[in-house]
Amino acid sequence: MLEIEKKINEYNSASFKGDIEYQIKNTPKEYLNKNSISSIREKFDNIYNNRKFPMGYSNIGELEVQKQGKCNSSSYYKVEYKVTTAQMTPYLDASALEFNYSKYGKENVSFNPNSKILHITKQDTKILIYDSDGEWKILNLDKKTLNQYFGNNFFNCIE
Repeated sequence: MLEIEKKINEYNSASFKGDIEYQIKNTPKEYLNKNSISSIREKFDNIYNNRKFPMGYSNIGELEVQKQGKCNSSSYYKVEYKVTTAQMTPYLDASALEFNYSKYGKENVSFNPNSKILHITKQDTKILIYDSDGEWKILNLDKKTLNQYFGNNFFNCIE
C-alpha cells in the first residue's frame, strides 16, 4: 500500500508542478502509439504553461485501495483518497466562494482574504492500470478514455 500511496503522491506532485515528462510517461501506450510525442508534449505544454496561478497540494490522506482486479486482461487498483489543494485566487468573489462551499462542503474550503489563497480538501478517485508497456498508469475514472484504451466495457467492469 505504501508503494501505491507513493505513486499517487508522485502523480499529484507532477500534475500540480506541470511535469510534462512525467505526464507523457503516464500516458497509455496505445495513445502514445497513435499520436506523436511532440503533439502530446504540445498539448501538455498548453495546459501547464498557460496557468497564471498554479496549484499546490499536500500529501494524500485517508487512502483506501481496493484489492487488485482484472478486466479485459488489464490488472488495476481503484484508489480513493483525500487531498488538499492550495491556489492563489486574487479574483475570488463571494459567488465563487459559495460555489466551492456547495461543491466541496463549507468544512472543506477555506479562503484567506489577506494572502488570497484558497484551500480545498476533496475526495478523489483514481485508477492504477498495468499498461501494455509494463508500467502502472494513474488515470481518472473517465469512461470514454478507459474503454478506448483498455477495451470495451472496461469502465463497467471496474464499477
